Amino acid sequence: MFDIAKQFFSTFLHTVLPIRCLYCKAIIGDHGFCTECWERLPFLPESTCTSCATPIPEATVHSLCAACLINPPNFDLAASALVYDHFSRKLVLDLKNHDKTFMLNVIARLLLKAGQDILADTQALVPVPLHWRKEWLRQFNQSALIAQYLSKCTNVPVLQALRRCRHTQSQGSLSSTSRQKNVQGAFKGTMPALHLNHCTLIDDVLTTGATLSECANTLKMLGVKKVSVLTLCRTINSGKKYVRN
Repeated sequence: MFDIAKQFFSTFLHTVLPIRCLYCKAIIGDHGFCTECWERLPFLPESTCTSCATPIPEATVHSLCAACLINPPNFDLAASALVYDHFSRKLVLDLKNHDKTFMLNVIARLLLKAGQDILADTQALVPVPLHWRKEWLRQFNQSALIAQYLSKCTNVPVLQALRRCRHTQSQGSLSSTSRQKNVQGAFKGTMPALHLNHCTLIDDVLTTGATLSECANTLKMLGVKKVSVLTLCRTINSGKKYVRN
């Protein structure tokens, strides 16, 4: 009830007050970004690894980066709308830390375009859960809110299929190996079984993929056959190489 009231109040304010660009705050005619900021959005290139969404040269539908070819994640497909840089980072932090939930409609539209192939046959949107302590402090789970808005655009139901069963250290300062150890066993299903052909994990940022891979593993243990990932942003490791399969 609190989340619904909070979203309603936020939407009301931005209905009666002038509509401003989500980034530079210039007054605009429609929700979203002014022309200058739209052109600055770091859209992810179309040429990406089909498994983890990292950019690769001259991708075909079967292209994989070297990292995924050697050690594939537990999820099957991934897509993101934006490269995670100083520009998109502000959007993520505004949503997570400054309660700017009025951004969700625009974020959902970005994800709808980036994930159109994934969303075409997915049966459920599964938000990555926060530990209850973090969600209590923040008063919402940004991944769940993104999933709800995306569901309105697609009619794909949101399924709260996962829970975070233990509090984990923040992943930000950890190495890739430490991230995997940090989240190992951190998620459990909210139901004994989940027999779906395809579901999609929703989150704000895909970094090393450790958290999302652990979530995907939990979903597959419940019975899901195929798990995809859809995020607003993707961090880029310039050192990654690619292999055309």
